Amino acid sequence: MRRRPRGGGQRHRRRGSCRSPRRAPLPRRRTPRAAPRGGGVGGLAPRGWRRRVRGGGRGGHRPALEPARVHHRRGGPALDPGHRPLGRGRPRPRPLRRAALVRRSAAGRAAVSVRRRGFTLVEVLLAAALMSVVALAVGHVVGLCHRAQRSVRANGDFRSLAAAVDRRLSSDLRALVPPGGLYAAGLVGEDAVGAGGEALVDPERARAAFDLGEADELPLEERDTLTLAVFPPARAFGEDTPPGEGALWKVVYSIDDDPETPARGLVRTVTRIRDQPAGVDPPDPEPIAPEVVAMDLAFFDGEGWVETWDSGASDTLPLAVRVRLVFDRGDALVRHDVLVAPPTARPAALPEAVQ
Repeated sequence: MRRRPRGGGQRHRRRGSCRSPRRAPLPRRRTPRAAPRGGGVGGLAPRGWRRRVRGGGRGGHRPALEPARVHHRRGGPALDPGHRPLGRGRPRPRPLRRAALVRRSAAGRAAVSVRRRGFTLVEVLLAAALMSVVALAVGHVVGLCHRAQRSVRANGDFRSLAAAVDRRLSSDLRALVPPGGLYAAGLVGEDAVGAGGEALVDPERARAAFDLGEADELPLEERDTLTLAVFPPARAFGEDTPPGEGALWKVVYSIDDDPETPARGLVRTVTRIRDQPAGVDPPDPEPIAPEVVAMDLAFFDGEGWVETWDSGASDTLPLAVRVRLVFDRGDALVRHDVLVAPPTARPAALPEAVQ
């Protein structure tokens, strides 16, 4: 009979053999290595990739990465390269890693869906209402600013025009010829109401002014005429007077409402009293202020204001002359008074002056 080998049933080693008994291979431990450009996270190579050396790792070649070979189990699906082998061909799954990835992807999709969510009908209507209110407020403010700008511009234009008319009337009234003499016509003021010409003011506006009680303050129907005998403006010393120009001028202020003439409003006509050539037509009136639609005159004689004056009959000049003008600014009718005291005026029939 054959004897069993010693050692508890283990086979006896052959003589001259140094080989150890076979053991199960231990899993190879992988160390983190540098990842290629553009791959891996934190400088580490992706799982399932291993480093291979080109050309035997010599000759200056840099090692490259290649995916690990996928081992197929007989009758089973291919193993994921990201799984580590456990034992002989058994993959070790990573449930925690996969669950984390699933949770992250779900959270990302939820965030994207929340960010891309549209507006509700109530929100759209509320936004439209707010935009409408803001647009109306902005339009109202812009309209107010525009109207204020136009009002300021109209006020500036009116003041400039009124100042120019005031200077012209004051200059002529202060140059009045003293009463007496052959050619001293002095001052003649004629009162005229409703000359029958073209209406310079809209009837509706005139009726509105009358209804508001502004008829006394705004004499819209007055068409008075002021005739003055004045000295011509002073010339340079030694300059000769041109032929046909006399020593005195006749200046007439009136309201032109004749539809056959191009001028409108307040006009000024200048005529030479002396040395007027024969057969010469009178000069055309000079427009002063087309915006003037009415003129009312008043003269102060020392006791009160009168509506007419004739210095040829009384041989005197009034102590003060008031010219009331009505301007049409487009948006309103404005009254402007010019008050001038002629320097050549002298009171008439004073008790203490009569001896």
